[in-house]
Amino acid sequence: MLDRPHDPAWGHPAHQTALDPRELGRVLCVAPHPDDEVLGAGGLLAQLAESGLEPRVWLLTSGEEGFTDRAVANPPVEDRLQESAAAAARLGYAPPIRVPGLRDGAVRYGPALINMLVRALAEHACQTVLLPALTEPHPDHQAVALAGVAAVVQALEAGQAVERILFYEVGAPTVPNAWVDITAVAARKWAAIECFQSQLALQPYLEQAQALARVRAFGHPGCAAAEAF
Repeated sequence: MLDRPHDPAWGHPAHQTALDPRELGRVLCVAPHPDDEVLGAGGLLAQLAESGLEPRVWLLTSGEEGFTDRAVANPPVEDRLQESAAAAARLGYAPPIRVPGLRDGAVRYGPALINMLVRALAEHACQTVLLPALTEPHPDHQAVALAGVAAVVQALEAGQAVERILFYEVGAPTVPNAWVDITAVAARKWAAIECFQSQLALQPYLEQAQALARVRAFGHPGCAAAEAF
């Protein structure tokens, strides 16, 4: 790394933009798999719900690849959808909408996915869109991120008032420029993650989410847990 003069506008998390959930308007969160919405933005979604903004979540797959026994011919995908609905109840928003037609591990960037998301933006008349970060390692997440950006461009060209995209992190840290203090709702986020017992059998997602939230609180005095975008 090259030495450089200190610039207070860069290099420290405290100079990220602090988001006020009440100013985000109508929010649509697009999740490739059940649990992505909670791991990536559960604290923000809880705060939106508390503010009466009624965020909506679209699940693009049932997460059928996310089971310990992948040899099962017909995995219990309803279990994952029920886990997502239970998590939503703990966070205070409506059950996610499962959009048919896409399979876990087979989400591809292209006109079909873009058009699906264009319809979602129009249906919910959203001002803020939550998408997986472009830096996510899972190919389904990457496809949704790219298609989401393309869909927002089309929506803007059609005159729809989408004001912002927020990219959330699930499987890998991103390079954020905005953050939300979730200290007040952190316990609810942890409780929501505990709804995903099928996934906790695979990885310690709760501990990982808590660790990332503590990292994202770095540099923000008085903040014990944060989400970054």
